[in-house]
Amino acid sequence: MDLQQMILFHLHSSIITKADTKMKELACQIKVAICY
Repeated sequence: MDLQQMILFHLHSSIITKADTKMKELACQIKVAICY
């Protein structure tokens, strides 16, 4: 794996992690909205 691929992989995985966190936050908000 060359440097460019490593950088792209790192960017991609950090974007996925951020998106995953956002989805979890949204899911929590939706659950709260359903509960209350």
